[in-house]
Amino acid sequence: TSEPGSGTAWACPYRGLLPFDVEDAPWFFGRERLVAETIARLASRPVLAVVGASGSGKSSMVRAGVVPAIQGGVLPRSDAWRVEVTTPGAPRTSELWRLLNEADRRPGRPPLLIVVDQLEEVFTLGYTDADREALAQLLEEEVREGARLVAVVRGDQMAAVAEVPGLARLLGGRDVLVGPIREAELRDAIIRPAGLAGLRVEDGLVEEVVADARGATGVLPLVQTALLETWVHRLGRLLTVEGYRSSGGVRGAVARLAERAYDGLSPAEQDAARRILLRLADATADGRHDLRRRVPRSEMAPAGDTAAWSAFEHLVQHRLLAADDEAVEVSHEALLREWPRLRGWLEDDVTGRRLHQRLSEGARAWVDDGRDPASLLRGGRLGSTEDWAAGDPEALNDLERE
Repeated sequence: TSEPGSGTAWACPYRGLLPFDVEDAPWFFGRERLVAETIARLASRPVLAVVGASGSGKSSMVRAGVVPAIQGGVLPRSDAWRVEVTTPGAPRTSELWRLLNEADRRPGRPPLLIVVDQLEEVFTLGYTDADREALAQLLEEEVREGARLVAVVRGDQMAAVAEVPGLARLLGGRDVLVGPIREAELRDAIIRPAGLAGLRVEDGLVEEVVADARGATGVLPLVQTALLETWVHRLGRLLTVEGYRSSGGVRGAVARLAERAYDGLSPAEQDAARRILLRLADATADGRHDLRRRVPRSEMAPAGDTAAWSAFEHLVQHRLLAADDEAVEVSHEALLREWPRLRGWLEDDVTGRRLHQRLSEGARAWVDDGRDPASLLRGGRLGSTEDWAAGDPEALNDLERE
């Protein structure tokens, strides 16, 4: 996405499966009412839990709506605040943990706003009960020292959050609920970015998108993906009804985007892409296949596996994966629900995926313990993991194999 006014002709103003981030604020429309409500609450209380279903747009609302408004001085002197946007990451070693352990608590420090996105990662990244409680205590200490906290969490994970005493104390009764987007807001999210990018919208397109989105669950990433595909099929600067329909519409755009990316890989790269995507879906939640995992970039594949790293770059380029210098995740959990091929993979070997996830988390813990032999697998767990790995040896990365 190019910046408005950058001179790029008819830039794509839609994000597809990727959430809007702080730098995408100029393109973010439709949630102004909710952004204002969140900021008003933040003005009067130091802690907020922004809660909503997967696909409700809660991360985009906070990152591209609330944070830029704070940095722009919407609250008195908030343009002087220090704002840190992060995710829980790996227990005790991630950016969030470093931030909390190294925080400047001297009198006169700039006011601090901590945004913890995807708080549910504390249930999918190998956190122990002690890790979760320790993180809650560090966050509580920052709040006592004057920091503000916004925690963004999936609604279906709030019951688990309430089971962690420290998180329950910190977040209880402080919810901002992100519900389905209103039709008028959805129209704004379609039309206003298009106008900003110098695009025109064909008569009937907005009405068709709104009708297809009506009553759908987790619809915002689906709409954004359909609009991105419509932009790909545009006529000059005109977004057309035919281009939208050829994308598969709201319901089919994610699958078409994913299949097109998958078809662009060689057979060896397709096998590697399957392994990468399976690694990025949580395998511990009973009966659930739509929870993503954030995994260190170094654990994606063995260092010398050129097919795997080529597939990885291809998936990032086609917006199926989101990656930074440290970690990787699927761009949105909608991919795990809406792409039939991936959903089939996830359902094929649930037991094997659980063994692999436990092996991955155990390997990381073994390294954190200084490769202590006491941390190694043994007994029945070792045997079952070895049996599974013998059937798919290429699924292991270097650390897991070691």
